[in-house]
Amino acid sequence: MMLPGSLFRPTRRRLLAGAGAALCAPAVWRARADELPALRDLGAARGIEIGSAFSLDPDPKYRAVIARHCAVITPEWQMKPPQIKPDAASPYDFSTVDKFFDFAGRHSQKVHGHTLFWFHVPIDWAVGDTFEETKKLYGGFIRTVAGRYPQIETWDVLNELIDDDSFRLRTGYLVGQYGYDFIDFCLRTAREAAPQARLAINDYWIECAAQVCVGKRGGVLDMLKTIKEMGSPLDALGIQSHLYSRMPVDPDATYDLINEAAGLGLESWISELDVNDSTLPADIAERDALVADIYARYLAGTLRHPAVKRVIFWGISDYYNWVLYDKDHWDQRPPETGDARPALFDTANEPKAAFHAVARVLAAAPYR
Repeated sequence: MMLPGSLFRPTRRRLLAGAGAALCAPAVWRARADELPALRDLGAARGIEIGSAFSLDPDPKYRAVIARHCAVITPEWQMKPPQIKPDAASPYDFSTVDKFFDFAGRHSQKVHGHTLFWFHVPIDWAVGDTFEETKKLYGGFIRTVAGRYPQIETWDVLNELIDDDSFRLRTGYLVGQYGYDFIDFCLRTAREAAPQARLAINDYWIECAAQVCVGKRGGVLDMLKTIKEMGSPLDALGIQSHLYSRMPVDPDATYDLINEAAGLGLESWISELDVNDSTLPADIAERDALVADIYARYLAGTLRHPAVKRVIFWGISDYYNWVLYDKDHWDQRPPETGDARPALFDTANEPKAAFHAVARVLAAAPYR
């Protein structure tokens, strides 16, 4: 599917000027990673939780960045259902997940539960011949996992439910068979297993100006209204916010979605924030300034709304970042543009322009 890049075409000079305005003073710009203000503290001062995806990489400098700047960590893939119990014969294996709690406990962090259901990684052993049998099997999985970690305050119960083409519920694994009844069952079971936790549904491509995002925003909003009309327990919308240089962001439209969700009684979480810079110039300084501007414009636009209570980066450093290692999602990056630089810290875990842009936006955000 070709995604339009011509919906918003500011000049390069204008973008650079905007990025320059978002950066800190030169003295701060030269600060080392261990001399920076902690993003978690800047966020906390405004009532916003700051965090990152984390995959337990052992590099000490990378871990120091995660520890210093994140109040929340999200296991990148280690809590997805097949990682915990891939088949009926295998026992539940929480050994890797437990390591996140060890790390978080040492650094006064929360662990975000991600995720109890994702169509892309099915656990076929939890699918019965009937809905009643499926509820028993999948419900057992939800109760076991959520029940093991009562300290988790927030869960992505269901991930990526809206189809990219029809803008309706996906027609595949379990959701296609049982629709909103299955969604309602998962949410109610999660509430039963984790009565104190805030429960979310998470989705992507609902933050840009491309037509696919317009359609998906409408589909997500329709889904949220249906879920609330059913009386299902739902507390938050996760807006993944994988931003693309080829798919211009639309902070105003995202703000409107956040406002609509707030009208339904829902918080909004920026849940998987990064910038895929695949179409930006090869010059590192210029590209970094443009990436910083994308972060700054998006966060400045969305953090205006008091319902946005959390910003999670996917992840915070180029040292370990899916945009670099998942080439299936790299969109055939032209070789002349060099390596990706999607995050706030570089591959040496030193701050880039994007860090300072985000720090300034957080410091200026209204309190919630």
